[in-house]
Amino acid sequence: MPLVPPANPAEALAAPVVEPRLGAILRHADLLSFAPRNARREDLRLLADVGLSTRAIVTLSQVIGFVSFQLRVIKALELIGGLSNVDAVASEAEWHGRSTRGGASQSQPSSLEPPAEIIQPRTDLRRPAAFTVEQLEWTPWLRPIDLAEANPKQAGALEGTRGNSPYFRLLARDVDILVERTATDRGIFYTPGGAPRADRELSAAATSRLNGCIYCASVHARLAAQLGKRPDDIDRLLRKGVAPGTELALDERWQRVVDLAVALAPTPPVAEMQHVESLRDVGLSDLEILDVAQAGAFFAWANRLMLTLGEPYYSG
Repeated sequence: MPLVPPANPAEALAAPVVEPRLGAILRHADLLSFAPRNARREDLRLLADVGLSTRAIVTLSQVIGFVSFQLRVIKALELIGGLSNVDAVASEAEWHGRSTRGGASQSQPSSLEPPAEIIQPRTDLRRPAAFTVEQLEWTPWLRPIDLAEANPKQAGALEGTRGNSPYFRLLARDVDILVERTATDRGIFYTPGGAPRADRELSAAATSRLNGCIYCASVHARLAAQLGKRPDDIDRLLRKGVAPGTELALDERWQRVVDLAVALAPTPPVAEMQHVESLRDVGLSDLEILDVAQAGAFFAWANRLMLTLGEPYYSG
């Protein structure tokens, strides 16, 4: 559960003492789990102030993002399998609540790396004020690696256009996670069969719109519009938002893909059997439903990284 001040002094006396390093880590976990769209550059400074290195912050953020992805995939699998009221897997909030209990920690810095350097963005950045399908750039709040200093594994993970991306060069601080994450990304969005690519991109765009990630929404809304040949539908989705009950004038298939993505996105997810059944009703197979669910779930991960480690801006 989120860390909140106790309601009365008696509760304060009974509350476990949390040392500053653990407190900063738990605060970051709360922010990523429950309100990533509220993240600011100054939030990373709190982690640097207690000694976390750039690599440690990237690793911490990746783990939290992965759990967000994993739990949503599990929820989708439960529903596809007909298990609508399963207690075998705790909600994200319940797992997080368990992690905050247990009293004071004796944790110490895990390496001798220096505290993270927080980057001051350029003063002339043109930040987007609204969701858009226009091309955006992304600037990190932490120092990415320099390709000239990359080790062989980092260089391999950054082959091609990824080497030009400060986002991927930042994630390469923990290259082992980046390699596995890239394989997951490609498996979800590029594996043949199952749902059309346009449906997968729509799920990613709808999730990003709900989570408030302008950068991710711009990339995947643009792809959904191009692949689905429905730019007007995508423009309405970005302009009006995807909150339940919003009239988007989509066809039944796309509306129900959006409905599932939006129901999986909150913490904890609110997806129910009806979301799966409604997709079956318009002809989606279970494999297609899993594809669109995994695409949305992956952006529960990606949005959390994009929103908390940097910010978008217009190039040029």
